[in-house]
Amino acid sequence: MRRPIRILHTETYTHVAGGQRGLLDLVTYMDKERFEPIVLLQGPGKLKEGLDKVGVRTVVRRLEPFRNRWLPFSWRLGVPACRKVIQEVQPDVVHSNHLYVGRYSGRAAQELGVPALVTLRLVHEPEAWDRWNRWETMRIHRKVVSNSLEGMRVHESDPLLAGKLMAIPNGIDLERFRPHPDALQLRREEGGRLGIPENAIVIAQVASLIPQKGCDLLLEAFLRLAATEPRLHLVFVGGSFGCTDSGPDLRKKARQAGMAERIHLTNFVWDVPEFLNLADISVLASREREGLPRALIEAMACGNPIVATRVGGNKELVPEGRNGTLIEPGSADALEAALRPLVADPELRQSQGAEGLKLAQERYGIRRMIREYEEVYEELAQDSSFARN
Repeated sequence: MRRPIRILHTETYTHVAGGQRGLLDLVTYMDKERFEPIVLLQGPGKLKEGLDKVGVRTVVRRLEPFRNRWLPFSWRLGVPACRKVIQEVQPDVVHSNHLYVGRYSGRAAQELGVPALVTLRLVHEPEAWDRWNRWETMRIHRKVVSNSLEGMRVHESDPLLAGKLMAIPNGIDLERFRPHPDALQLRREEGGRLGIPENAIVIAQVASLIPQKGCDLLLEAFLRLAATEPRLHLVFVGGSFGCTDSGPDLRKKARQAGMAERIHLTNFVWDVPEFLNLADISVLASREREGLPRALIEAMACGNPIVATRVGGNKELVPEGRNGTLIEPGSADALEAALRPLVADPELRQSQGAEGLKLAQERYGIRRMIREYEEVYEELAQDSSFARN
């Protein structure tokens, strides 16, 4: 009897942000009778906690010996570690969770004749020194899976990626992310715990507290709006990302503005749906580097209207005027202008939120995403160099 198709997923980050939530969902919901997921990690952390909780096997090895992963050719030191794990695990397919880890696992898989795919999670114009690195990493994988159509568009003209580039849009668990059946009770309990009154108008951003996510711009826009709307509250959900944390600076500015009681910052949380169901409006103020953000899909699935910047695949999620507003990145003025009508008009919030909910349910369920990845795994596994007996 043949064993299930064994997939070795590789990841360098130990904490959990959007890409790692995507990995967790993928290994949680795939058909375990047909597939056996194993995840290679660099060390303990929130991601390993989540994987342990759902019973997915992990292998822990140090892949990046230096704190600065961009030292010239430092990636070469991670390849032998990946090669050794592949030889031990004997996977049928290697799945690099993003381009960074793909530098190691893609090369190791290629050397050992194991088919590999990489997920392209971010769409941005790379720095000149990083351009070759990204291109070469995509080239050595058998399949390059973009989580957005925009990612496909950016790379589809490259003849060396022809036949390997494809799109599998992100999907989420629509049973977890949905409007709360008793929103008022949630506001009383969770809102009360945070110090948010029942009649508040809540703006939320689910994102790591890093400069890329534009938290400072959203705070600036909020302070202007809050000066004339005393019910307005702002919640940042996500916490720090590795060693980067804008939280202290945001708290300092909130105190200086006399708004500390109306601006709320969480650390890392697993129960994201509860915070989204506290919100009346969801924002993603990213300056750059987005693919198809799970944070926006999750907010849509909870019935929130969206204000987001026009970066990456955001335009795929927010058809202008239907379920929210897209603005140019880097502008607190644009954020304020887009938020003001939503703050003032509960009927507009309700109608745009309903449209977003409909879009999420129609296009972005987890089962569709899982099915499309499973089809890729089955195709690649036909060329596996390890026997499945």
